[in-house]
Amino acid sequence: SDALAEEALSLGTNFGDVLTVKILDEEKCKELKMGAYLGVAAASTNPPKFIHIQYKPPRGETKIKLAIVGKGLTFDR
Repeated sequence: SDALAEEALSLGTNFGDVLTVKILDEEKCKELKMGAYLGVAAASTNPPKFIHIQYKPPRGETKIKLAIVGKGLTFDR
């Protein structure tokens, strides 16, 4: 959703010292061959927004990588 993507970008702006935010639109998802994601997104009248937020600690190296994956689906009428 546009609102969720805007909120993620706001986080990136407010916490740019530790967060990077990338929003992938439909065209970028096609380029990256994200077919399964685009297949689910095809059920919505809203264009897909894939939101990638990365946290990097302000000091030291990253020793552990952790991914939290979630999806928000909107089923339109």
